[in-house]
Amino acid sequence: MLTYIIYLCLSPFVMLLIFLFSIVNQKIRTNFINGYRTRQNAKRDIIKGASGKQIIIMHAASAGEFEQLKPILRAIDKSKYFVVQTFLSPTIYETESNSTLFDTCCYHPLDLPWSALFFLKSFRPNIYLTTRHDIWPHHLVIARMLNIKCYLINANLYQNSKRLNPILKSLNKFVFDKFDKILTGSDTLKNIFTQLVPENKIIVTGDSRFDQILYRVKNSKSFNQFNEKHKYIIFGSIDDADLKIIKEAIIKFDNPCKYIIVPHEVNKSFINKIESMLNDININNICLTKMTNHSIDDYKCVIVDTVGNLLDLYKYADIAYVGSGFTHGVHSVIEPLAQNCIVCYGPKIDILDEAVEITNLQIGTVINNSNELLTIFQLIENHELIVCKQQSGLDYINNKGISTKKILNHLYGE
Repeated sequence: MLTYIIYLCLSPFVMLLIFLFSIVNQKIRTNFINGYRTRQNAKRDIIKGASGKQIIIMHAASAGEFEQLKPILRAIDKSKYFVVQTFLSPTIYETESNSTLFDTCCYHPLDLPWSALFFLKSFRPNIYLTTRHDIWPHHLVIARMLNIKCYLINANLYQNSKRLNPILKSLNKFVFDKFDKILTGSDTLKNIFTQLVPENKIIVTGDSRFDQILYRVKNSKSFNQFNEKHKYIIFGSIDDADLKIIKEAIIKFDNPCKYIIVPHEVNKSFINKIESMLNDININNICLTKMTNHSIDDYKCVIVDTVGNLLDLYKYADIAYVGSGFTHGVHSVIEPLAQNCIVCYGPKIDILDEAVEITNLQIGTVINNSNELLTIFQLIENHELIVCKQQSGLDYINNKGISTKKILNHLYGE
């Protein structure tokens, strides 16, 4: 409680900093300029269309969180619920504001006490729902004051999280207690959450990310640049720290397979660095956007210089190395598993419960150096073992893809 009071007292200073930062940050400036207008439009939509329905606010700060909400949005009973979708990032708002998955949308206000009070009091939702890591202390406190039910779905908390730091733990205990229910993906996560909230508030439902990935796999697009004459190894969401280990493993691997490299950040500087690395070891390469009049037959490696296609590209590969496991933490290991890949990654896996889980189940493999990565590469020559490991990954994903119905049952009060 004391730490929350300090957080509350700092609000005017936070507001001033945000205002000053908005001068140089276009995204914050766009939220400021358009936020009030979009919320007024949403209120008008509520007046027109929400009669006799419960109002539910679903918040997604950015594209990743919105992906997690899509299975819920597709399945929720629209005859009983009027869905207000909120976004923080202008990028996702501008991309998705015309989506038919929800009834109306607007920018979510910043977490200031007066903004939260005005927002929730004027919208008067029955349910306020956030996902994954989206925690808005003032909104949660005020929602509780207004008797609005609060849900956190796909809740994630790892043992080394700063939320469990002794200095911040009391604040997080106070804030997380404002949720009526915390719906999480596994018993492991539930046990970690008991450090912040009573066990009876935490329910294991699974994670809707699995449902969304299975949906996207069924509807994935194809790339005619890749054909079935070759076998492929893909490097997904890689960052600078991955390049050295990838380079050393490729040098040691003598096989006619093709490589696909997908950087986490697609920018000219990093693309140039990847090209330089490949040229140093005589790997003939081309960027995906330049392949219009070229064939994969003529190149050893394709560098993907577009965004949003990684999940679709995984389906061409037998083996996937998922990047950022040597820096900030490994990226999604679910996507390559769902696309029938053998999966490996660097050692920083603790922030992803499923990465820890598939490692313990020996479905995925932690790589610590180039020799270990080379060992995974060599599996491409063992068809029977590849098929066996791929099936284990698919079974894992399919068994997880049942969370949406469970989540909705709790929202419905069943």
